[in-house]
Amino acid sequence: MRRAGQALTALAVAPVLGATTLKECRPGDPSTWGGSPAAPPRTTTTTTTTTTTTAPPTSRALPGYNLFSWSSADPGAVRGVETMQPGMVRWIVEWDRYQPSPSPVDWSPTAPFLAALGAVGAVLYLQIWTQRGVPAWARTHTYQNIPTPGTYERFVADLEAFVAEFDIEVIWGMYNEPDLRFGLKNIDGTFYTGPGAPENYHTPWTWSLTDPFRGHAFWTGGFGEPWDRLHAGGANRVHTTNGMVKPAWIAATARHYDIVDLHIYMAGQDVDNYLTRVRQQLGVWDSVRPGLPFVIGEIATAPGPDVPGLPNTTPAEKGLIRARHEAVADTLGDRYLGMLSLSEGQRWNDTVGWWAA
Repeated sequence: MRRAGQALTALAVAPVLGATTLKECRPGDPSTWGGSPAAPPRTTTTTTTTTTTTAPPTSRALPGYNLFSWSSADPGAVRGVETMQPGMVRWIVEWDRYQPSPSPVDWSPTAPFLAALGAVGAVLYLQIWTQRGVPAWARTHTYQNIPTPGTYERFVADLEAFVAEFDIEVIWGMYNEPDLRFGLKNIDGTFYTGPGAPENYHTPWTWSLTDPFRGHAFWTGGFGEPWDRLHAGGANRVHTTNGMVKPAWIAATARHYDIVDLHIYMAGQDVDNYLTRVRQQLGVWDSVRPGLPFVIGEIATAPGPDVPGLPNTTPAEKGLIRARHEAVADTLGDRYLGMLSLSEGQRWNDTVGWWAA
């Protein structure tokens, strides 16, 4: 197996089963992450029961970064891989950007990017998400971001088949942060001021025309049957936890996952504080699936806890991320798979990765 991919290959994997209307997205639309929006609040949580997975050795934790949707077709994305040679890249594939109609997706523009990853031996973390929500043609209901059975599955199967043409090790996130809601009210209309919303199972959130904040979320399907369906048919895939933090979601869905994905930003400028946050969130998963290996799928410089800041391009900012990476590897390295920076700019504008600066 390739140099960078050895950490994940060593893993003993045993998979188990903003407006008054939902906007549509067109190919080429600028991503919602093209500017500097604040990220939704993230919390630490706790909860319950089973299983242990063998983890790779400390020295193989992989450094890398995130890349959004259409950026993968830019020649700069290839240059970035070739010059920085990341160990892992998390490609956030926004479904509504790629498939605004039922027509099959032409994935060929991404071929040079995927070939570059294979050439440097990088692991591909394929993270499915949406820019604004499930494509209108694929929704079960006009005002619910839940895919009609078969629509999402075909999209993923086609992408999986295309990626299989390249010599890349792949891990999967079936929908980014599904438990975090971008809204201000609970489903019953009462105000909710905490981070996210109470967990739902069989009853999905529904967008309200008269109250645009009620039920607003990129994913409104709860963690019941719709969520199970997103993982169906993927018995041979290595699944991550998608940055999930809500206790009921974790307890109800843990059976699907092989790798814990933690989205922890700078949490202040103190490395010990960062390690505390990592341990706290790992503890939530350990109470349900003890010992799963983990990756820090999102980290960025920030003015305060869990608030994305500027692109991590300065030597000082790169150093802050590297210090956290090294501390996590030294402290929890037998389970640690790697760290992926998230910036609001174009990652390929760098010539030196944060891990080498």
